[in-house]
Amino acid sequence: MIEIPVGVIGYGMMGKAHSRGYALMNLTFEETRFRPVLAVLCGRTKEKLHKRAAAFGFQRAETDWRAVVGRKELQVIDNCGPDPVHVEPTLAALAAGKHLVCEKPLALTAEGARRLRDVALKAKVHHLCGFNYRFLPGMMLMKQLLQAQVLGPLHQLRAAFLEDPITNPDVFGRHQAGDQNAGATSDLGCHVVDLVRWLVGEPVRVSARARDMVRGPRALDDLFVATMELENGAIGTLEASKFATGRRSYLTLEIYGERGGIAFDLSDLNYVFLHLEGEQSGPVATPGWRRIDATNPQHPYASFAWGTGHGIGWADSFTCQLYEFLAAVAGEKGLFPWYATFEDGYRAAVITEALAQSAATGESVAISYNPPAPST
Repeated sequence: MIEIPVGVIGYGMMGKAHSRGYALMNLTFEETRFRPVLAVLCGRTKEKLHKRAAAFGFQRAETDWRAVVGRKELQVIDNCGPDPVHVEPTLAALAAGKHLVCEKPLALTAEGARRLRDVALKAKVHHLCGFNYRFLPGMMLMKQLLQAQVLGPLHQLRAAFLEDPITNPDVFGRHQAGDQNAGATSDLGCHVVDLVRWLVGEPVRVSARARDMVRGPRALDDLFVATMELENGAIGTLEASKFATGRRSYLTLEIYGERGGIAFDLSDLNYVFLHLEGEQSGPVATPGWRRIDATNPQHPYASFAWGTGHGIGWADSFTCQLYEFLAAVAGEKGLFPWYATFEDGYRAAVITEALAQSAATGESVAISYNPPAPST
């Protein structure tokens, strides 16, 4: 059994989700020949930190990330810290030769994300940006269907991620002076941007409008709506909001092509919805949309589910994502190595920054990426 010592930075929602993913990995994938070792958990508040470290069985706890990233025994550093703490610890861990997991957004600016990508490529380590929605059952089946080109040429998409945490502005303190966390465009929008890139193709131009709904010490976008043109000729709409009253993680995606349409709804994450033109079964025509169970034996990670019709949940996507990453670290062949890299994190940052620029200027913005810096 190959042991892979992991240091996790952050014990909040994402830190908990990642720690759970590591803890359940070998119970989930029983034939795995590698095992994550929960070596160090890092956080700011000692009481909460030690409670979480004990709950997951971490070997030690640290309150300073600098005491974590350089530890010789660690092979992987997993940065689940707040958005403003993504760049500096990740750069330090890369300098120490560690394999890296970093939650999204990879950085608060495209330049910061580009720097992380370039350093990771130069270090020749494995790197993952935390776009876990790729690993939901319905989303993975959607990917397979689109790879099989069941819809034919694609021409339209609709993507939305709606929440309402700041209808009470005190919930997350997003508008407090000195808080540098991301707004709706970068925080939620990066998820829909990544899914569009992964499933449909690269955007070439965007046009957006955004609103700051809660006036506070720091201006921050609470919602945006946008149109997008893709290099394959498709066009689409994107939106994200932290002010969609009554919505709770309402992530939806619809894609349409010449031969049909496909859709996903996070509230029904073990299913995908499919319509194919001209499809006929039986003596009576039954056109329309079908709801397809993604836990059948031939579907991705079916062995992970408890049996056909017994679906998995949101948190399980982290187990699958981290399994594929550690398989790469261990030199093993994963089942579906579809995890996002720092390149994906950088490209998402370029697009969300373009959305913000368009919203600020009222003009559409062309998308262009800087190639990786040449190796020396």
